[in-house]
Amino acid sequence: MRLLATKILDLPFKTRILALGYRLVEYSFIEKTAINHPTKAWSENWIFSSAYAAKIALEHSKIGAALKGKRLFCVGKKTAAVFLAQSLDVVQIAPNAKALTEKIRATEPPTAFSFFCGKKRRPEIETHLTAAGFSIDIHELYTTTLNPKNFPSSFDGALFFSPSAVESFVQSNPIETLHAFCIGPTTARAVARYSDNYSIAQNPDEGSLLVQLKKYSATHAEK
Repeated sequence: MRLLATKILDLPFKTRILALGYRLVEYSFIEKTAINHPTKAWSENWIFSSAYAAKIALEHSKIGAALKGKRLFCVGKKTAAVFLAQSLDVVQIAPNAKALTEKIRATEPPTAFSFFCGKKRRPEIETHLTAAGFSIDIHELYTTTLNPKNFPSSFDGALFFSPSAVESFVQSNPIETLHAFCIGPTTARAVARYSDNYSIAQNPDEGSLLVQLKKYSATHAEK
C-alpha cells in the first residue's frame, strides 16, 4: 500500500508505518510561521490549542518567563507534553477544542482566560466560553498557509491531520481516488466535501490513526 503523509511525520510514528510494510511519501501541505506577538496583560489561566503554539510560547522570552505559575489548559496530549516536560502546571487536557471547553465549563467558575493560538483556528473555544460568561483575550502566535503540490503518481491512501491540509491537497490533487485517513472528525468533515472514501481515528492521535490504517488494509486484503 502506497501512502502519502500530508505532513512530515515524527520519527517513531514513521518507523511504525514502515515496519508494517507500507510505502510512504511525506510532504508538508501546510506551513506554520511564528509571528511577532505584542505582549500584553495575561490572566492566570492559559489555553493552548496546538503543540506549535506551546513551543512558540515556551521559546518566547517574555511569554516563556511568565509560564511558571500559570494554570495551563491544553488541546491534545502533544500540546500538554511540551509543558509537562518543563514541569509546568497542566490543569486539563482534552482531545479537541469542544471537549476542552466542556471540561472548563464543568470545573471552572466564569473567569478570565488567555488563549494562545494561530490566526486560523476553529471558533469553539472563544464562542463557547464567552457564551458561558468567561472572558477571553486572544494571543495569535503564528500563521498557517497552504503549501499545495501536485503528485502525478497515485496513492492508495493519504494521512490527513488538519482541515487546512485537506484544502491544500485538493488544490492540486484528486482526493476521490484514494482513501483518506483522518486524525479527527473536523478533518473528516473537510474530506467529506470532496469524497466519501475516508475513515476517522477513534481518538485524535497517531496510534488511533494507525489502527484505522491497519483495519482498512486488512479489509482491503480480504477483498
